[in-house]
Amino acid sequence: MTDFVTWAETMVEPLGARARDTERRRELPPETVDEAAAAGFFRALMPHELGGEQAGLAAVADATRT
Repeated sequence: MTDFVTWAETMVEPLGARARDTERRRELPPETVDEAAAAGFFRALMPHELGGEQAGLAAVADATRT
């Protein structure tokens, strides 16, 4: 299973660097979406049998608080 908290910690600097552009655009930049997808973040709550991580809500909440 992906460690989403560790992934979120690695994203702090890149997200900070993109913050001004993200606010200006009022949407996530494609590279942010691509990085989240590559980490499996969008599949975090999806069950294993459907190709997801089945991480649980606590794991996702911990990552978003990072």
